[in-house]
Amino acid sequence: MKANKGRDDLSISRLRELFSYDPNTGELIWKERPVETFKSKAGYVNFMRDFCGRSAGTVSNRGYLRLKIQDRSYLSHRVIWALFYGEWPSA
Repeated sequence: MKANKGRDDLSISRLRELFSYDPNTGELIWKERPVETFKSKAGYVNFMRDFCGRSAGTVSNRGYLRLKIQDRSYLSHRVIWALFYGEWPSA
């Protein structure tokens, strides 16, 4: 799965809707989302149970923390950069 290097189709404002970031701990946390943003009530219930309020991402076989947003893979440190600086990193 190739990581997304920052795309215009995923805005910083959307990232801020999805995650909170604590610069003191480096932790990226899934935020609660309205039920209307899910395809089904079951999807909402599953998200709330499995992800909401928890650390985002899984460690890849190369040791990088990755996460999926809208069926695309992102490196967690790039998402954190975008949240912190308000723009996607250039490289």
